[in-house]
Amino acid sequence: GKSYPSLLLIQSSDAKNQKNTKELLSLTGYPIITMSIALPGIGNSTGPQDFGGKKSVESIKEAIFYLSKINSNKNKLIFLFASGFGANAAIIATKEVQNIELLILEDGIFQPQKVISRSPQNTRIRLKKYFSDKDNKKESISSFEEIDKLQTPIFIIKNIKGKDYELEQNRTLIKFLKLKNKKYKILEINEKNKSLIFQDLIIKKRIIPIIEKYIKNEIKFE
Repeated sequence: GKSYPSLLLIQSSDAKNQKNTKELLSLTGYPIITMSIALPGIGNSTGPQDFGGKKSVESIKEAIFYLSKINSNKNKLIFLFASGFGANAAIIATKEVQNIELLILEDGIFQPQKVISRSPQNTRIRLKKYFSDKDNKKESISSFEEIDKLQTPIFIIKNIKGKDYELEQNRTLIKFLKLKNKKYKILEINEKNKSLIFQDLIIKKRIIPIIEKYIKNEIKFE
């Protein structure tokens, strides 16, 4: 039969995952299997939120296994899109399962403890509370330490109007990717409302073309 790629969207912002419905419905009839999950503690998902930690990693791995199972085609091309703290968990999960074709990341946060003081107030309060627990602080994982074991190329969507700490985290990610000789590509965007998820049909307009270019071998990685 035909081989359809799969796209997994990782919801890691405060809005409810159901808001992705419009995006997903826009892909009806399109030759791609799309699935959206919210990480622990996000929206209506049971928590607590762990800011891209172990529970988030396990949630993403379970979703990847599920996508692999429901896609009965032999060539199971799975693409993963994540942003914010979800990008940290996405790298670690991808490193552990090793069957993701391309990891698409938008302004990821990879060192949660380093961005506490510069986060928006609501996030800052939750981060402080979470990391006040010594076990949480000890178990907090930065995906930078895992990049040397990552086989999957990374497509980085960098908003030049993003927050300073997001841009700094992106620069550090790129530094690690260069250091470990990993494949990556940067797409710069310039948007005030930078969150890709929840913008009208942005997945169809921006993420799907990236996947199409990858499948056609048209992306030149660094």
